[in-house]
Amino acid sequence: MMIEILTSLKTDAKTSDEKVNKNKLLLDTTRHMDAVLDGMIYFADKLITAGEQHDFTKIQYFPEFHKALESGNIKNQEWYKRHISEERHHLSAQPPKDVNLIDVLEYIADCLMAGSARSSKVYDITLSNNLLQLAFDNTIKMLQKEILVKEDIKENE
Repeated sequence: MMIEILTSLKTDAKTSDEKVNKNKLLLDTTRHMDAVLDGMIYFADKLITAGEQHDFTKIQYFPEFHKALESGNIKNQEWYKRHISEERHHLSAQPPKDVNLIDVLEYIADCLMAGSARSSKVYDITLSNNLLQLAFDNTIKMLQKEILVKEDIKENE
């Protein structure tokens, strides 16, 4: 789903050196608010999808998951290697190259929910500044790919 936005070159101090038409300013401001909402809905949809798909490898490969848990050495099992490579939220073990802030939020939710349910404690969770910056940059790129800028034909009137 592309997010369509119209140009509004004359309604911001950064892009206009002219007097701003009051009606155009109001129109462009509400358009901007709608566009930001569309961007936030895009992120919300991504978050919901991540939540719905969380730990899918535990179900998809349930016999292997069960066997790995029973082994007493889960991290050396093939299932675990598959789990951390196919699931995006295992940021401390194997972050995806295109890690994004959706992955970061899923990682936080996973750690807090698992720790709380299993031991009523949450171990220290950290991510490097480099990984967080990469996630930030990749999230920008992710949203940029969804934006389609159209010229407002009334812009030059």
